[in-house]
Amino acid sequence: MLKGIANIRNRQGGDDLYNKAYAKIKSILHREEIQPYREFLEKLIEDLREYRTLSEYAVRKIRDWKEDKAKEEIEKLMEEIGSDFLEKTLREVEGAYEVIVAVENRPPLEI
Repeated sequence: MLKGIANIRNRQGGDDLYNKAYAKIKSILHREEIQPYREFLEKLIEDLREYRTLSEYAVRKIRDWKEDKAKEEIEKLMEEIGSDFLEKTLREVEGAYEVIVAVENRPPLEI
């Protein structure tokens, strides 16, 4: 479906931003108080690695999360984008990529 669409986006410095956000999520994922949000965080990771549908604003917010306030930051982001953000986005773009091939019948050229 959309796997690999992340390769299409190639903004200057964009990869670094996404990598830092990914590293931030991975660094807090093991913490006990974060476990109720694990599914949401895994969706964020999937989006960062496969689709990159999150806005740069949201990715910057993730990158800038404070370790000691991670729970509050996660809750705030969940409120803003919704816990099912990835499913909604994938439903919206499902079937959006179609290839149309047209063939024109012409008589052979006379030489």
